[in-house]
Amino acid sequence: MEVAFPTFFRRANASSGKQVDVRGRTDWSLCSITLLLALTLIHFFLPAPGAVGQTSSDEIVTGVVVDAQTGAPLSLANVLIVGENRGATTGDNGRFTLRDVSTGAQTLLVSYVGFETARKEINVQRGERLDVRVELRPVEMEVEGVMVTGRRVEERALGTETITPDDVQNLPTVLEPDLFRTLQLLPGVKSASDFSTGLYIRGGSPDQTLIRLDEATIYNPTHVFGFFSTFNPDAVGDVVLYKGGYPAQYGGRLGAVVDIANRRGEKSATRGGASLGLLASRAYGTGPYEIGGRSGTWMAAARRSTIEPLLSGLQAAEVQDIPEGFYFWDINVATRVNLTERDQLFVSLYAGRDQLDFPFLRDVVFDIGYGNRAGTVSWRRVIGQNLTTRLSVTGSHYFADPRADIANTQFVRDNDVFDFATDARATLSAGDHTVEAGFRAGRFVSRLRNYFNGDRNYSPSFRTPYGSLYLQDTYRPTSDWTLTGGMRASYFGQGKNVRFAPRLSLEHRLSDWLWLQAGYGRYYQYLTAASTELFSAFDFWLTTDDQVPPAYGDQFVAGVKTEPKDNLRVDLELYYRTLRDLFEFDRLYTDYTGLDYPEVFRFGNGYAAGAELMIRRDAGTVNGFISYALSRTRREFDRFEGGRAFSPKYDRLHDLTTVLRYDVSENWRATAVFTYATGQAYTEPSGYYKLVDDPTLSRPRDVFQAEYNASRLPAYHRLDLGVRRKGDFFGVGTYEARMQVVNVYGRRNIWFVIFEPTQGNTIERNIVPQIPVPLPNLSLTVSF
Repeated sequence: MEVAFPTFFRRANASSGKQVDVRGRTDWSLCSITLLLALTLIHFFLPAPGAVGQTSSDEIVTGVVVDAQTGAPLSLANVLIVGENRGATTGDNGRFTLRDVSTGAQTLLVSYVGFETARKEINVQRGERLDVRVELRPVEMEVEGVMVTGRRVEERALGTETITPDDVQNLPTVLEPDLFRTLQLLPGVKSASDFSTGLYIRGGSPDQTLIRLDEATIYNPTHVFGFFSTFNPDAVGDVVLYKGGYPAQYGGRLGAVVDIANRRGEKSATRGGASLGLLASRAYGTGPYEIGGRSGTWMAAARRSTIEPLLSGLQAAEVQDIPEGFYFWDINVATRVNLTERDQLFVSLYAGRDQLDFPFLRDVVFDIGYGNRAGTVSWRRVIGQNLTTRLSVTGSHYFADPRADIANTQFVRDNDVFDFATDARATLSAGDHTVEAGFRAGRFVSRLRNYFNGDRNYSPSFRTPYGSLYLQDTYRPTSDWTLTGGMRASYFGQGKNVRFAPRLSLEHRLSDWLWLQAGYGRYYQYLTAASTELFSAFDFWLTTDDQVPPAYGDQFVAGVKTEPKDNLRVDLELYYRTLRDLFEFDRLYTDYTGLDYPEVFRFGNGYAAGAELMIRRDAGTVNGFISYALSRTRREFDRFEGGRAFSPKYDRLHDLTTVLRYDVSENWRATAVFTYATGQAYTEPSGYYKLVDDPTLSRPRDVFQAEYNASRLPAYHRLDLGVRRKGDFFGVGTYEARMQVVNVYGRRNIWFVIFEPTQGNTIERNIVPQIPVPLPNLSLTVSF
């Protein structure tokens, strides 16, 4: 028994017993010198502002891009001067700067995913610094593409993907549209199985990815024990995925960031909708309001499982291994109110819960409940034309209370994780520079209580403050060069760790359709998740301390972004990342009681490297994308396999995804998704023996002999098809009817393999498949 819960597969591993000093040291002087040298070299090699083109550098156009309904600034919006090789991307405050602008009448083309493209006519005078405001309206219906004279080039940040609500809603899914399953279609983002929404990004495990909802950290973003993510597709607004090399604003994780914002409220009219599906049903509403002369918007969305009637029917038919009870639900609420012309208040709340009562095998009963709570209060203030500030207070609570009764032996776990924080930041646009600065201060609390037949066993708990400061400058000396440098300082109270992390990125536009990018960053992580990889409700979090240093790593990223023709983009990115001082919960122990805290970990290192290709067409009757990743990742731990480097289960050499959408007519759309991946690494036993003299066990134990993860499962591949019909709903709204088939040709992809010894001294191999047959799905959504 492992931490009061059963382990279904365990292998023996010899330990040398040698004590290893894992307290890595960081050479901060070397990091600082490297950053300073890079900045100096780039400064000398960049062309002078006046040396490019024939226009004067005095003609500068600045501005801000905002949501026309809420007034909120839009970051990462694209601003292009039609007919010229001039473009920019808005920062966090929605502001942009265009240099070397030709005098006379010009047209700005401004675009942002999920919003209608806008054209802004301007007149630039010699020596003038012009400031403009551009308002974009959210897309409310599908419209024909806008024909533009000249090339429309969208700037795309290095290692960054922006996901729209339409991306989530319009792809074939397993029973329910899901944000994380949409992210898993992108290059560099892997899934563990058909039953998991865990994000394995660029060689990192899910706990190496920071998940934020309206700035609040979410520690277990799953429903149905990993089958779906926490995030209701009707409530999700803007989603930005940083796959690597992310900016100084973020920290606390070695790998990636998923930054999720709740849907913006509708300002023009009250709207809503409802969706009925096989697994769950959803409803949402949004609209404007006015209180005391102050205008605002609201949004509310709710979702609940509707599979209970099917379970009842299966129970009545005496089908074996059916849950006796199951449900999940979640609620999202958000509001924005304009306090003054310069002040806006934003409040969002989230709550969700899962509950499962499940008889398993002969004498095993699981009673599992878990969920999340999160909230954010944010105040944004515009100070002048170039300075924006934001102050936020966030809180999140993850809880899990799984219980198990195995042959009249009771196991109980109570797990709570709290994270409360204050976040402040300011963005200043000053000529060629956009400077961002901020801090985050909070308190992390983890309470884990394990009980075995009423007796409490290994139950670590933590209460610790944490904080961070960051400063970042984006420098655009010309319209063709962008240099971003930053530094982040972080503190974690458990272990009194202080670390500094430099960030640096460079972009050079070679032409109106081709640009090069490169980036570097150092990243630290003070937490690790102990995952069972069976049900996410059993996961718990551990921290650093005096003898457990934080894990750290360096990321090196390079990219080539192209747009050879309108609405066709081809992106190639290369990455290499190191993983140092990794600390993971060591599951080879049978009893953790009495161990010193550092002894429950295994310490090690690793690396990940890869190349990612994305070919995407966003317009036309037939559109979609092809994503491909070639990657490799390795881990090695001193007390595991004698320090031999091995492949984690999510190491796959090839990942290929093809997504096609065919607009048959204005009301009909067909969608196809094909996925191929190299088989996962797994452990294939070569033999076994019985351990009969183990003093910790009352009976002999079967021990398998194997080299860890040295074998590969067969390749994974699957085809999903879907069709959608839109139309009028009795004159009061519109409807969308969807029919989907997942795993069309019934591929029996392997989930895992169970090995059992037989009486004939052989090893029996039992395969547990993923979705083994074609799985249909029907849903109906009505909007008003």
